[in-house]
Amino acid sequence: MTDHSLSQEKIEQFDRDGFLHLPGQIPMPLLSDLQAATQAAINEVTGFELANEDHAHKRYCHFSYNFARPHITAFYNILHYLGPEMLSLLGCPQVMAIASSLSGPSAVNLLDVMMAKIKYSYTHLIWHQDVDRPTVGDYRRIGIGVYLDDSDPHDGGVLFIPGSHTQPQNCDVFNTEPPEYYAAPVIKAGDILIHDPMTVHASTIMKKGDLRRTIYLEFRPVEQVLEEENHLDLARREETLRQRLNLQRLAADSFEKHYGQGLAGHDAASHAQDWHGAEICSPYLDGEMTMAQAYAGDNPFIPDFYAPDKKGGK
Repeated sequence: MTDHSLSQEKIEQFDRDGFLHLPGQIPMPLLSDLQAATQAAINEVTGFELANEDHAHKRYCHFSYNFARPHITAFYNILHYLGPEMLSLLGCPQVMAIASSLSGPSAVNLLDVMMAKIKYSYTHLIWHQDVDRPTVGDYRRIGIGVYLDDSDPHDGGVLFIPGSHTQPQNCDVFNTEPPEYYAAPVIKAGDILIHDPMTVHASTIMKKGDLRRTIYLEFRPVEQVLEEENHLDLARREETLRQRLNLQRLAADSFEKHYGQGLAGHDAASHAQDWHGAEICSPYLDGEMTMAQAYAGDNPFIPDFYAPDKKGGK
């Protein structure tokens, strides 16, 4: 079995710069399925918005309007919507190896969101930090960006200020007078770009490409969540963590079954059956439930401390 763990050199590079670009990480069969599934999700939910129809999934989406047509810029809780394909992405060995290399063996995924840029749609992001304070202690909180489309730094691609993650920054300075130096990675579909949420970054409007989708999975050590998220009841935090760790074990099995060595793709019907029938424990309802029940209607599979309250996309 291939070891996808990050080398010490790569870990040190991440710690120095606050971001790390890893080309060609996502297996092509999974990448193709994710591209198709996310496009179908965009089309369906945009259709609900166009028709002014109420739908449970719309509450996880943010839209921008271009010539009176809505475009999704952020789709929070995308695991909720896509199900099987996202489950296998979460369990992808490359993703989990990155998470454990940087956030430790207890790394847990607590945020899954798809950001999208549409040609000329208003998705210009000023220089900013995702969070307002660094993680306490030696813990690493990381965002793993899985790129489903190519990203051109000269056409709306993400830009980083290396080394800006060590402390809170006055980003108004950078937005008034652009920084003297910033990194502008050229990213291809299937690449992974990891960043520390404290790293200052920005992006401009895309004028040449038609669509750029990025799925972000945020990982944090269990110990850090238990220590820092103290505004939540401890039992609730523990139950949420238990739930998400169970999901990661299920995800690893899903990837191996449908995209593991020697498999070119997956049987969609079999994959969906695995997803909907899997039993989990939920903090939102008493007792055991299936994945289908957990992801139905008003039972969102997302921790309280990650309510989708931000607009825009990276």
